[in-house]
Amino acid sequence: MVFKAWNHLRDIARIKNYIRSNRQSMIKRFSKKYKEEELDEMISIAKAQIKAEELFDKGFKMLINQDDLRFATPSIIGDYRAERILKQVGKTKVVDLCSGVGSQTISFAKQHKHVLAVEIDERKTKYALKNIKNLDLRNVTIIQCDIFKDEIIEIVEKYRPKVIFCDTARKEKGHREEEIDLIIKILRTYSSITPNLIIEAPPFINIRDLRKKLNEDSINPIIKSGFEAEYLSIEFKLRRLTLYFGQLRNYDYSIVELPEKNYLGVNIKDDKTDEEELEEVDEPLDYLIEPNPALTRASISML
Repeated sequence: MVFKAWNHLRDIARIKNYIRSNRQSMIKRFSKKYKEEELDEMISIAKAQIKAEELFDKGFKMLINQDDLRFATPSIIGDYRAERILKQVGKTKVVDLCSGVGSQTISFAKQHKHVLAVEIDERKTKYALKNIKNLDLRNVTIIQCDIFKDEIIEIVEKYRPKVIFCDTARKEKGHREEEIDLIIKILRTYSSITPNLIIEAPPFINIRDLRKKLNEDSINPIIKSGFEAEYLSIEFKLRRLTLYFGQLRNYDYSIVELPEKNYLGVNIKDDKTDEEELEEVDEPLDYLIEPNPALTRASISML
């Protein structure tokens, strides 16, 4: 049974104050009132909410724990994605697969007609429902289900979305073949519903391998025609790799710098261009300007 943390917001607020004022020993007072795992969750929520205030609009009101925060989409990124969809396909219905506690869902809901969110985890689903209600967003439907179950695929198909977004749980670093296989599985499953797919991917995956596998796969021809790999950075730090398909694709590679919204897009001229990588050095060289890490990861050289 999921611990109903939303019924204990006052105590969570007290725990936040104890953490902020460096009086964490006071938290022990709650050990008589709550089970150990319940108190651990409340402490995790309190710590995550403190951090979330730097990342989200009204972040302090969100039910979110420290593990959720690792995968949650900051408002600046979520709002940018919602705005990009708005500019390219208009105000529409959006599906948010693997929606977690609803951070990206909230950004979509603020700018689009309706959002259908799907999350397999019961606790995250309940947290998301409370977060949506807390913000009084009435254009969101949240379903708890595995995104590859036939029943949810049928629901999404009947919903007739113009855009489907998916942000699956990701490994933090290192090349993983299964990451590419999962992306292809998502495309196989949902590209027949709409070619306008957006998938958040680990920045370390090999985009060239993904393009090659898609060309070899029996998949929607519109998807096989290519996608845009967008490397997004905030204040010179690489934060996200997002793949845009269908009408949402502008280039083969793009770089976005937030909050300025500077955008650079390039297309692959030949196979060699896709293989080129910027050389990294340990120390600055004479007359060398350090490139944005998003630029480096995208293997785009500015000459």
